[in-house]
Amino acid sequence: MELNPAKSRMNVWKRFTADDSKLSPAERDMVRRNAIVYRALSFVSLLTIAGTSSMEAGAGMFKVALLAFMLLLWLTMTYVHLKRKLIRHTKYIAVLGSVLTSVLSIFMNPDSMNVFTLYYLILLALVYMDFKLTAGVQLITFGLLLYMLFGQTEQINWAADSIPTYLIYFMLINILVFCILRVTQHLNGRMEESRRDAESLMLQQKQQKESILQLVEAVSRNMGVITLAAKENTTALQEMNAAFQEIAKGSTSQMESTIEINESVQHMLGLVEHMSESMQQLQQETGTTSRLSESGAQDIHLLNETFKQFNKEIEAMSGEISELIGKLDSTNAFSTTIKEIANQTNLLSLNASIEAARAGEQGKGFAVVAQEIRKLSDMTSSSADHITEQIRQLSEQSNLTRQRMEQVAAGMDKNFGITERTSHSFDSINQAIARLNELSDNNNRMMQSVQQSVGVINDSTGYLASVSEQTSASLQELLATVESLLDGNQTSLTNIEKTEEALRQVS
Repeated sequence: MELNPAKSRMNVWKRFTADDSKLSPAERDMVRRNAIVYRALSFVSLLTIAGTSSMEAGAGMFKVALLAFMLLLWLTMTYVHLKRKLIRHTKYIAVLGSVLTSVLSIFMNPDSMNVFTLYYLILLALVYMDFKLTAGVQLITFGLLLYMLFGQTEQINWAADSIPTYLIYFMLINILVFCILRVTQHLNGRMEESRRDAESLMLQQKQQKESILQLVEAVSRNMGVITLAAKENTTALQEMNAAFQEIAKGSTSQMESTIEINESVQHMLGLVEHMSESMQQLQQETGTTSRLSESGAQDIHLLNETFKQFNKEIEAMSGEISELIGKLDSTNAFSTTIKEIANQTNLLSLNASIEAARAGEQGKGFAVVAQEIRKLSDMTSSSADHITEQIRQLSEQSNLTRQRMEQVAAGMDKNFGITERTSHSFDSINQAIARLNELSDNNNRMMQSVQQSVGVINDSTGYLASVSEQTSASLQELLATVESLLDGNQTSLTNIEKTEEALRQVS
């Protein structure tokens, strides 16, 4: 695919230049002036390069300095102009750089043709139509002209009568430039004012157009909302019409239902009265039960106290029997001691009998005494054994008695626990009976309220029956009104849709 050479060059140029679409009108005007000055500098730079070849051979350093300064000025202008840098200050770079180049040329290469360089500087400053910049350049060029006419007279060989002519021409040209600058500034001021007025007017027209479009869009949106509301209103009226028809049908059945409700209320009133009588009987029976329960609780309390007292007595008897058993043990020890004494006495009587036998006739009386002592010792030992056996039997019987008393005490404790639980049960029964009495009282009050409410319902159902007849008649009138509103709303909806379509065409 072949590319258009012109388009190719344009693309290359856009690649090196900045975008001017974001610049203000004043900046774009300054860019155009900078472009004119940039072209002039490029042309003058070429002429300067061509002119340096005709200079004398001894001016080699001057050539290099002049060419270097011109090249630096041209490169600087190329960068700031193409990249749109320092747009408002480019004029000072271009004009002051050109002034310095001209000063170097005038000082290093005296020539009468340098007068045209002074005119070039004035025209270059005039491109920007800046009064201060142009006036400064005029003063500088006037000083350079005086230096050329009076300071370089020998190098240039001015004719004596040509100096006033140069001065007069220079003054006339500067006066003409000053007049052109003033007139142009005045015209530019008027044009700038007209441009601002035109921009302000265009902005106002744009704002008015946007406001009108926004207003049309808002009205269109509102008309859409109104159309939607009208459609919903039509639907609601249709539903209302159907609902009123259903209500009208239900009004008759409601009146019949009201009569049936009245009859049911009468029957319910009889049931409530019967229930009230039953609740009164229940309350009486509950009172009797409460008195019996209180009496039983008192008897249980007395029985409980009796059990406590009997238990204390059994514990006391058990302690006494334990003490008796201890004393019997002590008595048994005494019996054992007596038996040991009898054994010792028997042993002594045996020894005495042996000694009496050894004594012969002299010991016969002592032998009789010893024999009697032995008999007494045997009787004492036999009595001690009998006492020990009786004490043993008595101790065993006492232990059995104590064990039985402990069993009786355990049974009493068990019975005491049962009576305690029975007492608590009677307390719970009394509390339940009290709550039952309270509930009975509440039920009686509720029955009275129900009787009053049933009476009010009875009166209300009678009134409702009469109101139902009036409501049925009113519903018939409302049906006719809703049908009329439905027809009018349909007509309004058609007109609104036409208006909305017209607004869409306007926007």
